[in-house]
Amino acid sequence: PNGEYAEAKAISVDSAITVDNGNITIASADDGMKSKQSITINAGIINITNSVEGIESPNIFINGGEIGVKSSDDGLNATYGDDSHFNDGSILTINGGYVYVSATGGDPIDSNGNFYMNGGILVAHGPQSSPEVGVDVNGDFIVTGGFMVVSGTNSNMTQGPILSSTQRSVLLRTSTSISPGILFHIEDTNGNSFLTFAPERRYYSMIFSAPELSSSISYRLYTGGSSTGTVLNGLYSGGSYSGGTLRTTFSLSSMAQTVWF
Repeated sequence: PNGEYAEAKAISVDSAITVDNGNITIASADDGMKSKQSITINAGIINITNSVEGIESPNIFINGGEIGVKSSDDGLNATYGDDSHFNDGSILTINGGYVYVSATGGDPIDSNGNFYMNGGILVAHGPQSSPEVGVDVNGDFIVTGGFMVVSGTNSNMTQGPILSSTQRSVLLRTSTSISPGILFHIEDTNGNSFLTFAPERRYYSMIFSAPELSSSISYRLYTGGSSTGTVLNGLYSGGSYSGGTLRTTFSLSSMAQTVWF
């Protein structure tokens, strides 16, 4: 389908939603897309420019496409509808595609059940204050593939992927806030760049995972500085990075690791 929608709940159904192609732009005073059953996105372009909760369903499957979500509460929200802190069996799965989420006052990624990051690209900007976090999962947070970067807060609920993940990831945390737009850069000790990211809001934490991460090399974390690369939704590609402040050096001995800096 192709269309533009501006309603309280732009797309809200009791049955399943499947998007196979098309271009959808949504500005909503409430939810952008909501299904009581499931939402599956296989291809197409979905741009939710304004919403309270962007995409909400007990079962969310993103297999492809280009998805942009701006929300005042949760961006992607897998839930059966209650606010329980227990695992309700919901599932959020990203298998492919490009997903950008910016949540000003909620969790950009929220599953009352499990969250599986299996492929694709996820770029998520979290809120700037607790108790909200970058990724909020009541069940398991498992990474098996793809590229993921998520900025977040200093909440004691901040969490990264679990050890049973099969692709390496790191949760980097600091007790001192970093201002919006200040670059967050990871490179190895040979100067090869892995991440240059400019969060949209003040941040204390970053979740990062990529297929290239390895246990056999060491990494350096810098903040500040500048990049000559091309930027899309805060994520830089190409170019060169310089001028930052070295915050820490770390290695990834386990599949899921937390590093304080």
